[in-house]
Amino acid sequence: MHGQLQKVKCPLSGKNQSWLKDVAATDLCHCCKTPQPLRPDIVWFGEMPYQMEQCTDALMQADLFMSIGTSGQVYPAAGFVQIAAHAGAHTVELNMEASRGDFAEGYYGPAAKIVPVYLDTLS
Repeated sequence: MHGQLQKVKCPLSGKNQSWLKDVAATDLCHCCKTPQPLRPDIVWFGEMPYQMEQCTDALMQADLFMSIGTSGQVYPAAGFVQIAAHAGAHTVELNMEASRGDFAEGYYGPAAKIVPVYLDTLS
């Protein structure tokens, strides 16, 4: 949903390609009549994440929704817990501290410690 750092894309055509080195301002696409400066193929703040329809479909089918290590403040991802809960999923927050009050369950502390603890409760 946020792209891949191992790819670059043309800002005009949207075409992407593998890229395993730093992206410089002088790196240009080869897909446009007038070559454009390449950019990392990642979603910046303020841009719409990739594959939102697939994300929503997955949330609507989930039995369990876990949010790990996020403030839960940036939309549209901040609304995922409500979508999953509305569809009947059990919602769990695993975070340094509680971010909001709309999770059914919460575990708080460093992810390296609390994720294994929570996963043990599933077996």
